[in-house]
Amino acid sequence: MSLILSSEPHCNTLQKVLNEAYVPQNMTQRTMKYLVKRINATNYLYITKDKLDVRGTSHNKPLYITTRCKDCTIGKVLVDNNLALNVLPKYVLDEMSVDSTHMLQNTIIVRAYDSFLRQVVGTIEIKLSPQVFLVTL
Repeated sequence: MSLILSSEPHCNTLQKVLNEAYVPQNMTQRTMKYLVKRINATNYLYITKDKLDVRGTSHNKPLYITTRCKDCTIGKVLVDNNLALNVLPKYVLDEMSVDSTHMLQNTIIVRAYDSFLRQVVGTIEIKLSPQVFLVTL
């Protein structure tokens, strides 16, 4: 707070971010607090208006990004903050040369997008700096 009060450029930048942020009218105070806590200057992903689908924010198309982990490029990473389960194909883990001894056994069975049931291999924690994700294989 002292930085914002003592620095006009910082204050102006914060005001700009708040003015341009999309906040749904029905967002609860608890959700807003959660979102504000998740803001991280080194890990910021956003879509500008000129890159939005013609339907704006009312579309339901998934957002995919490409990232790197352990010098391995991982394409088509699905970005969805509402996922109950992060899934990673085993071949991607193998390409990253991750020691499978870090994997925790798991007996979960999931229903895939094609409606078939799949047994998972295990669970592992993957850090895509600075974020940590619990991933099920």
